[in-house]
Amino acid sequence: MLGFPSELPIPKNEGDFEKMCAEIYGVVFGDPLPNMNGRKGQEQTGVDVYVTHKGVGKIGVQCKKYYKTKLKWAHVEEEVRKADDGKQPIARLLIATTTPSDAALQEKVQKLSGERVAKDMFDVSVDFWEDIETRVSS
Repeated sequence: MLGFPSELPIPKNEGDFEKMCAEIYGVVFGDPLPNMNGRKGQEQTGVDVYVTHKGVGKIGVQCKKYYKTKLKWAHVEEEVRKADDGKQPIARLLIATTTPSDAALQEKVQKLSGERVAKDMFDVSVDFWEDIETRVSS
């Protein structure tokens, strides 16, 4: 990774954002072979990319690229529902988004994640754009 702060340009389309997330999270979680889950237009049941982390297990990454809108609580609930309904074999659902950081949304996601873990369900986290930039520059 870069090792110094930098401003990362947001990819121009959803496909490029998904490929970027596969590369970044493959490195972050130590998985040299991240897997894309299908392709645009196919039902992906809440997961765009799979990576495996030795300490966590399989992580599903849902990539949400936005231009004029932003990630909202309803989007998080919908993606969690899709992953639950699709019976995804994951330990964590990580929602990666081009949306700027949102403390209130992060707090709701952390609360939801804690409730899910207490029920032996996959946990949920969000990486906002600033988080993604940090992952690249670390």
